[in-house]
Amino acid sequence: MRRLSVRAGLVLAAVVSLLGAPSAASAAPINDFHDVTINGWVHIKDDERHHDDIDNYDMHVETLRLLDTVPKQWAAWSWCQGDEVYVELHMDASRIADRPGWVKINAKADLYEMWDCPNDDHDGTASMSFEVPPNTSVNKMLRVDNHEKGSEDYAEIHFTVASYFTKTG
Repeated sequence: MRRLSVRAGLVLAAVVSLLGAPSAASAAPINDFHDVTINGWVHIKDDERHHDDIDNYDMHVETLRLLDTVPKQWAAWSWCQGDEVYVELHMDASRIADRPGWVKINAKADLYEMWDCPNDDHDGTASMSFEVPPNTSVNKMLRVDNHEKGSEDYAEIHFTVASYFTKTG
């Protein structure tokens, strides 16, 4: 029996030397994670003055998981109003390394206006950055206006960012 365990140990040592020992990075446990959930709605106005050129749209819910190995994630949404006003929203969430449990959010909205959606006639940009403490939610509104002369097109994006922080280690 002793001879068998010695052989098994030698075989194991040979396999480890051929394959290499696992690195500290690959063997490191996940110590914590964040689930960052983003949802809300958007109000868009197309200035054509028709009764159907103002409307509200829901944002589909996005959940971004941030880990030690994946400290940043992003999501994007887009809407079209009146076949003319096209709005894009890009958001990213990243861990704040020196503040465990906190996340930083960057949001950027772009407004385009032409005769169809999507289009490349860029007429406005708005952005914001903010931090979310662990296990809380923050409500925000980001307004992007059409800066073309005489235009009253705009979008108001109302959203909630919730950060769920779990420490596993």
